[in-house]
Amino acid sequence: MCKFWELHCHIGEAASAVTDSIIAKWAESIAESVTKSLESLGSIWVGVKTPGLSGAGSTVQFVQGGTRWLVVVLATASIVVAGTRMAWTQRGEPARQALAGMLRLVVVGGAWCAAAQLVVDIGDAYSTWIIQQAQVGDEGKIFAKIMDIGGFKTGGLGLMVIIVGGLIALVVNLVQIALMYVRSALLVLLSGIAPLAAAASGTAWGKAWMDKLIGWFFAFAAFKPVAATVYATALKLLSGTSYSATDEIGPFMMGLVMLVMGAAAL
Repeated sequence: MCKFWELHCHIGEAASAVTDSIIAKWAESIAESVTKSLESLGSIWVGVKTPGLSGAGSTVQFVQGGTRWLVVVLATASIVVAGTRMAWTQRGEPARQALAGMLRLVVVGGAWCAAAQLVVDIGDAYSTWIIQQAQVGDEGKIFAKIMDIGGFKTGGLGLMVIIVGGLIALVVNLVQIALMYVRSALLVLLSGIAPLAAAASGTAWGKAWMDKLIGWFFAFAAFKPVAATVYATALKLLSGTSYSATDEIGPFMMGLVMLVMGAAAL
């Protein structure tokens, strides 16, 4: 407490009050931006559509049509390599591998696009549904809880949590949007070159290529539903459904960590 004659003390108190007010307003603005970001940007990245993987005129059909000659070359080369190896080793294993490769080519050429489209559609539908479930009944709760954390009960620590954590949340949302577009583009590309890998799968290196392609396809296909599940968990933590009376910052920090994990889910 300043005495009435201590002018320098009063000036210091006034400056401190102004600084606290500026920081509080800054924190409030960031908190509001975080809330809007979680509600709008979250819906945007979940809503990023994957171009059709099946059907006439699709990009996948264009890629497959343009590389069909190379599919024939690879399939023929696989058979020649298998015949050469069988003659050299006097064993039937190369022929079995070549036959398995031809069967893969038939299956991939006839059913890959339709199966891939079904997998992507199921994942996209689930992603939208889980985010909607996380937002039901939580309108405004995230912003209210953030402001409680930034209040006088937690002092300056709460304000710093809002400012730093809020900026992290905004950046993560933007990264998530970019990753969804990367996912969509690569799903199209992987589906387009799948027959190439299948044609070469009659050889050992071609089989390794096919295995990697399938692994990457399912990784990118599962990226959105996995990230959406993590993101929905983060929304629940940030909205306060898991808060206790004695711990307010803990779940909020866990929510921010979950946002980062959502972007790193791939």
